[in-house]
Amino acid sequence: MTNTFLQVRVDEKDKEKAAEILEHLGTNLSAVVNMMIKQIIITRSIPFEIKLNADPQPAAQSMEFDDAFDNFSVAEGSLDPVIEGIREEFEL
Repeated sequence: MTNTFLQVRVDEKDKEKAAEILEHLGTNLSAVVNMMIKQIIITRSIPFEIKLNADPQPAAQSMEFDDAFDNFSVAEGSLDPVIEGIREEFEL
């Protein structure tokens, strides 16, 4: 399998937040992008729902989620078998 380079433009703050969340989950942006690409191939679709939300989440609720997530942690290594299984299955 030959790897190639993928360059994506994204808001810097969004990238930092996503990277922080993924670090808590025991993975990183590169692995998640690879998983998403594999799911696009497998499902022949976008692997998540895309819709217009008529009632956007109020900023206060979003801040509550952010605060709750800041206190969230995953036990060291607890997701390793799951992520490793995904990597093996999809040859990541």
